[in-house]
Formats: sequence, structure tokens, C-alpha cells
Amino acid sequence: MKKTLLLLSMFAIIFGSYAQKIKQTKGKLAFLKGQTELSVSFEQSKDLKVGKYTQEKYIKVKVDKANDKEPGAGEKWLSSWNADPEKNYYPKFMELINEVLNKDGITVSENNSKAKYEMIVVTTFIEPGYNVGVSRKNAYTNLEVKFVEIDSPDNILAMFTIQKSPGRTAFGSDFDTGTRIAESYAKAAKELGQYLIKKKAF
Repeated sequence: MKKTLLLLSMFAIIFGSYAQKIKQTKGKLAFLKGQTELSVSFEQSKDLKVGKYTQEKYIKVKVDKANDKEPGAGEKWLSSWNADPEKNYYPKFMELINEVLNKDGITVSENNSKAKYEMIVVTTFIEPGYNVGVSRKNAYTNLEVKFVEIDSPDNILAMFTIQKSPGRTAFGSDFDTGTRIAESYAKAAKELGQYLIKKKAF
């Protein structure tokens, strides 16, 4: 019993420290009423931070460290890092937000020609986390989500921030950085979709 309580306490600490927060910072959602199609696009902030570094510095540290262990490994890591957003992060976001919104008849897709409005998902911070078996740290991301009319993209109709969206797999097999970060995007998408449904945005 004591061991069970200890484990539960540890999980509470781990997950509590990464409590995701969704906050609407601008606008109202009335413009979405009656919409069944949404377009989505993805961006990275110009001053994106990765852990304690700028993204540029983080890449240099990781590439140098990998090459010190094995010549050429740094370039291999960089190729994977650059491919991950389009290959893993954004598809996970799309999958999960559609999983939620499809139930209410809403479809979200990139370059959606049927949509009047677009959701722009901007990544402002990434904590890659780590998993070395005996020790681990969740990934998490901070996102900014802007809603604009496609014909008037400079006019932001509503804006959200999603802070500390946690990323890990259920059974702790997320040894790959891209997998952890992708799960963070999935969590953010699921919570955002549920928030929009709860607020009866459509």
C-alpha cells in the first residue's frame, strides 16, 4: 500500500509540474458559428527557444555532441530534427484535433479550400525532455494559436496560448525526442478541440 501511494505521489508530481493551460487572449468565437470546415497552418516563432537555448544554439550543441561520439552522427541527428515537424509534430496535431472536432461535424485540414477561416499554430517554445530508461523528463511545448479570416489574414479574430502541453507515451517507450514532442502537440490539439466544443464555438 505504501509503495502504491508513493508511486501515485510521484506521478502527481511529474504530471502536476506540467499542467497544461489554455487561455484565450484575444477576440470572441462567434465567427465560427455554423462553420464545418477549418484550414490550419503551422509556424515556428522567429525567436523559438528549445530548452535553455535558442534553436540555433540547441542544434549546434546537439550536432557537436553527436559528432564527438561518432563522426557524421550529428548531421544524421540534424536531418531528423529538421524533418520532425512535418513528419511527426504537425500530423499528430491534425490527427487529434480532428478526432475531437469530427464528432461535431467539423473538419480541419491544411490548405482547406472549403474553409473561410484559418487556424495558425505557432510554436514558441519546446522542451525536448529525455528518456534514458532509469531517468526521464517529459517534453512539453508552448503554442500560440491564431484564428484569421483567409481573405484577411492580418486581422486576428481570436487568439489562444497553450502553455506546457506535456509529451510522453503511455508506457514510457518514448526514447526518441521526436516522439515525445509529437505527443505534446497531440495533447495540445486534443485539449484545444475539447475547449472549442465546450465553448460551443461551432
